[in-house]
Amino acid sequence: MDARKAIGETFHRSFQLERKAVDTEKRTVEVAFSSETQSVERFFGVEILDHSKSAVRLHRLNNGGAVLFNHRTDAHIGVIEKAWIDSDKVGRALLRFGQSARAKEVFQDIADRVLQHVSVGYVIHAMQREKSEDNKPDVYRVTDWEPLEVSMVPVPADPTVGVGRQLNTKHKDATMKKDFELTEQEQREEDQMFGRTWSDSEKERHRSSQILELAKAFPYDKEWARNLADSAIQRGTSVNQFRKALMDSMQDRQPGPLSLPHDIGLDSRDLQQYSVLRLIQAQLTGRYDEAGHEMEVGRALEKQYGKQPQGVLIPMRALMSQRLLEVGTSQSGASLVGTTHMSSEFIDILRTHSLIVKMGARVLADLQGDVSIPKKTAKSTGSWVAENNAASESTPTFGAVSLSPKSISAWSEYTRKMLLQSSPSIEALVMDDLAAGLGTGVDAAVINGSGQSSQPLGILGQQGLEIVELGAQGAAPTWAKIVELETKVSVANADMGMLGYLTNSKVRGKLKVTEKFADTNGMAIWPDTALIDGFGTLNGYKAGVSNNVPSNLTKATSGTGLSAIIFGNWADVLIGRWSGVADLLIDPYSQSKKGNTIITAFSDVDVALRNVESFAAIIDAVTT
Repeated sequence: MDARKAIGETFHRSFQLERKAVDTEKRTVEVAFSSETQSVERFFGVEILDHSKSAVRLHRLNNGGAVLFNHRTDAHIGVIEKAWIDSDKVGRALLRFGQSARAKEVFQDIADRVLQHVSVGYVIHAMQREKSEDNKPDVYRVTDWEPLEVSMVPVPADPTVGVGRQLNTKHKDATMKKDFELTEQEQREEDQMFGRTWSDSEKERHRSSQILELAKAFPYDKEWARNLADSAIQRGTSVNQFRKALMDSMQDRQPGPLSLPHDIGLDSRDLQQYSVLRLIQAQLTGRYDEAGHEMEVGRALEKQYGKQPQGVLIPMRALMSQRLLEVGTSQSGASLVGTTHMSSEFIDILRTHSLIVKMGARVLADLQGDVSIPKKTAKSTGSWVAENNAASESTPTFGAVSLSPKSISAWSEYTRKMLLQSSPSIEALVMDDLAAGLGTGVDAAVINGSGQSSQPLGILGQQGLEIVELGAQGAAPTWAKIVELETKVSVANADMGMLGYLTNSKVRGKLKVTEKFADTNGMAIWPDTALIDGFGTLNGYKAGVSNNVPSNLTKATSGTGLSAIIFGNWADVLIGRWSGVADLLIDPYSQSKKGNTIITAFSDVDVALRNVESFAAIIDAVTT
């Protein structure tokens, strides 16, 4: 086997937990996570971890390393206080468990001897072959390796098959043949592929490589797929058999619902009593006892979500629990619209204030950790099969879209006198300003985010985006080019879902005075029809207008002030949100000479495009 494939890969090992190492008062556990005397058989041979101090990179563990449950990054249950290599060449670590419900449950199971196994995840940086004998696997000494995390696991790894962590036995044995038996059709295909000049060892290397590539492309539990591949390579399973095992397990291995934090118990009465304005006033006057309820909620949110805020944490639903003034003139009074408590409060905010969400973008709420969402990057193909002949197999290619928490902020400036008013209409105004700022910020990132300085990458910056060009220096948009946007998406087989156009007000104005065809008696590209839910129509599709769509683009030497027009399936835009809280920062100092206070709301959000093929754009539209 090619041992080089192990470099940079993540593996796992398990150890029995020692009961005497548990300190129930300090909530700590001392564990042994690795040993030089323990050898493990991998797909490339027998692996021995060198435990000289120069061979083990402990910086990650000693820098607040994570304690996980079952190697799941969304199940963070503690921190590594310290890690070291003992004189007996055993890797040890002192783990401290957190106060979350899951952490308490796991620690109690350890104390009760219900949970008795610890496992380490590590990556190999360098190794050398130490022994090679006929009819025996080669022995490799890993001379540079790095522990990544320590996990508590209910089922230890099986070192006899090189499995990183517990295997689902339903898939380990039942889905693959144990022996390497090719059908006549498979044998003919293999002979045609290799030719008779290929040696058995070359065929074996190719088989192993193909299996590893299939495991790498598996979109869901990649660690499980890699472990299954290790087992398949050792068992002599054919590539087709392994592919079938992966496909058969696809549905079972899809990730289940994310584990969400427990609610801190805010009911409708609590929300009615909760006042963001009262919290702001307490910050301004220093009379925190007058906002005792709000401060208590903030502390509970800090404890639950493990967040250290810049200001005070507030429930996101507080931005929606008291709504704007009823629609009407500013002289009509300030009666508030009451709303019921909803768990999808952030989605409601975006539905109200984000044009992208109105276009059909998907909002994923209450995420934890980094999230990888599978996507198919190459299609499967069908084929016609003669009787008694095997079907030719096509291999679908899988990829993933990643979401990770990024901070978005919205701020507004108010006079101190205004904020000290007790009118509920003032609170509604402040909350709606902040909610509108968050919605506008999300729109800007989806459309034209730079992908730099912690900003998501927007549609217009995506590599592979289909561009419809109007002219060398830009040109006025025409009906033919508007239709071509639709055609580009259709050719990519992506013309299904929440389809629509999005542009800015300058383009809309231009299209309203531009004829579809010459001599059509003023039939405009953008028809002058009544709006439906705030949208117009263009080429038979929903058409939205947002000035977050740029109108300052350039092209060549003299093309300036150019605008963009986007067409696509907006359901392929993903908006992720982490935790149900916003961090509210009250700053009475920066503009104190004016008597003004700046209020800023921070939230953890990310946006991503599931398939760039779902969109096409014009980026050189002249509107003058």
